[in-house]
Parts: sequence; structure tokens; C-alpha cells
Amino acid sequence: CPRCALVGSAADCQECLENPPPWQQCMAGVSYTPAWRQLILDCKFHSHSALCDFFSNILKQNAALQTLVADADFLLPVPLAPGRLKERGFNPSLQIARGLCREKCPSHALWRLRETAPQSGLNRSQRHLNLTHAFALNPAWAQRLQQQTLVLVDDVMTTGQTLMACAQALQTASPKAIHAVVFARAQLGQASPT
Repeated sequence: CPRCALVGSAADCQECLENPPPWQQCMAGVSYTPAWRQLILDCKFHSHSALCDFFSNILKQNAALQTLVADADFLLPVPLAPGRLKERGFNPSLQIARGLCREKCPSHALWRLRETAPQSGLNRSQRHLNLTHAFALNPAWAQRLQQQTLVLVDDVMTTGQTLMACAQALQTASPKAIHAVVFARAQLGQASPT
């Protein structure tokens, strides 16, 4: 699906037709299969930050994704809460975004306002509630993002609730367009590593 990157649809999937996400398109590098899941877990929970460069290189092999990045004004990584950032020592989304195009990648345009419970194990509605008011646009960036093409970057997308919360925060800047890029896209019902 061009809107949510679910495998098996060349047009918008039924979910995107019924509940369109707040971005125009989403691209994923890989499907969230067990082998990729293990690499992502190693990256996030075992301090293998170098894998982020590997993930970025896989994303850069997609010509359409290269065009999306080239046409973007800014790549905005999903921010981690301070506690989780301290625990991990790095933000995988930021590392992946920098691997795609460091020059377009500000690290503080989007803020995570509070610690949230891990999304894994939560259903769609619980994930939505968990992320309510969790993200905000940095006021210093509001004018710079106005009428700009923005690409949100995250490592894994399951239900899309994290990206939706981030995109809704960015909409306050009145951007020209919002898109999303994720390294791995889980299929419906698949658990996430976060």
C-alpha cells in the first residue's frame, strides 16, 4: 500500500481508505520477518548502532525512496524519550535518517514530551492512548517547516500509531507534505520490538 507500506496492495489498502493516515505516502525497506526482527532487536537493545548504517544502505537501494529523500526538505526522525535514549545510548531513527541524508536531518525539530510505555504488547487503541500528547513540534522550527516537504523516519512500523502521533504534531507547522520512511514494516497482527 503506498500510504502505509503494507505488503500485498498496489493501491491504498482498505484501512487507509477508511482511515487515511496523516501522511501522503510511506515506504519501507523490508518486511518485518523473523530474521530482520533479530537484527533490529540487536541494534536497539544490544548497542549495535552500526546496524543503522546497514539499514540506511538497504533503504537507499530503493530508487523511489531515493527520489522521496531527494525531494524532501527535511528528514525528521521519531524522537526517543530521554530515559530510553540514555538507556540505549543512541536513537536508531536518527541514525537511519542521518544515513539517508545527514544534511536534511535536524535532531530537535520534533520533541518527545514524555516517557511512554513500550508499544509492544499493546493493541491499536492502547497504542493510540499511550502516545496521546507524547510528541510536539519544537516552536523554534515551526516557521522553518512551514510549506516544506517533510519525511518522518522510524525503524519499525507496526500499527503506525507512533508515526501518526508525530505527523499530527508536525501538521501544526502547515507543511506542504508529510511522508514516512521506515526500515521494516510489520504485517497486521505482528508484534514490534519497542
